[in-house]
Amino acid sequence: MPRRPRCELVIPGIPHHIISRGNNRRRLFSYPPDYRRFLDLMHFAFNREHSPMHQTTLMPNHFHLIAIPDDEDSLSKAMKSCQQRYAQARNRRKGASGRLFEERFWCKPLYTMDDVERVTLYNDANAMRAAMVEHPAEHVWSTCAIHYGQPERSLIPLKMWTPSEWYVSLGPGAPDIYAERMRQFVEGRIHHWRFDRLREIEQLASLDCGTRMARPNGISSR
Repeated sequence: MPRRPRCELVIPGIPHHIISRGNNRRRLFSYPPDYRRFLDLMHFAFNREHSPMHQTTLMPNHFHLIAIPDDEDSLSKAMKSCQQRYAQARNRRKGASGRLFEERFWCKPLYTMDDVERVTLYNDANAMRAAMVEHPAEHVWSTCAIHYGQPERSLIPLKMWTPSEWYVSLGPGAPDIYAERMRQFVEGRIHHWRFDRLREIEQLASLDCGTRMARPNGISSR
């Protein structure tokens, strides 16, 4: 029986936001072949469980995705399959041992179109928010460029991607209109995302300065 995810409820037939991280912040992907191998395993596992994927973002030590489970155990089975096989291959190749992924993944049902919109935009912009790229569509291990109507800029295979009901609702049955509306959504939020990132950096800098305040006798905390 697959281990239950850290999710209060898995509801078949509706999208779920899924996150999994490296154990103790361990790096999951180091080189392009690592990302490609994991994507292949993920596609096979979710396809076998009849659970379409609407969004994917791979980061060096974690990943996000949006998928629709076919039944209550679909997510657990798919995640166990792709993560276990990938971890075994990576550890074998590196001569390493131990747990690669955290013991359980996290997931949350997305009940409304607004939920799917919010999480899709957040996930697609994850690399930009982490200051890895200047624009969300530049992160090749994300579906952002696919949503932009520019799949040639993404290394996420199109065969893995199923347009979500929210994405299709952006235009009257025309893919170029979906993509144009998606670009408008993202471009309208980039300024806010960059501002949020700058604010986070300033907060961290402020905390860092605080740790270096002079102690009695001029002893620094560093």
